[in-house]
Amino acid sequence: MTTREQVAQELPAPHRKERFSADGAEDPILAALDQVEACYREMRAAWEEERLALIAARDEAEQDHDALRQEVERLRREVEQQNQRAERARRRARQLADALKDIHRALFEGNVYSLILRACATITGSRCGRGGLYCCSFWRAVAV
Repeated sequence: MTTREQVAQELPAPHRKERFSADGAEDPILAALDQVEACYREMRAAWEEERLALIAARDEAEQDHDALRQEVERLRREVEQQNQRAERARRRARQLADALKDIHRALFEGNVYSLILRACATITGSRCGRGGLYCCSFWRAVAV
């Protein structure tokens, strides 16, 4: 049987209680319960620390996730803008290639004035109206 001093030394300081029976002997059941209580409190404190660490890690992961989601959205918008720029550049290159072909054709056919009119209409975005007239943005029609 253990003595009262041994039980008191085994328990942590805040949990040391002197529990003795009526005859002055140590109560082994209460001493064992005190030890179990001390172990339980230590385990519970460890679990609480681990829970708080996990909550902090989860919060940090959520913040990282939100930051990454915003970065993905920004990059998608940037890609869309680059695609629009590339499409515009392809359209412009196609128009310039067509204009160069027309210039080449006009030089060898001799119809330079018609070529200049078509090039100007293409550059200004004019469209062919009724009767072969080109309508420009300043509302004058030019016949071809």
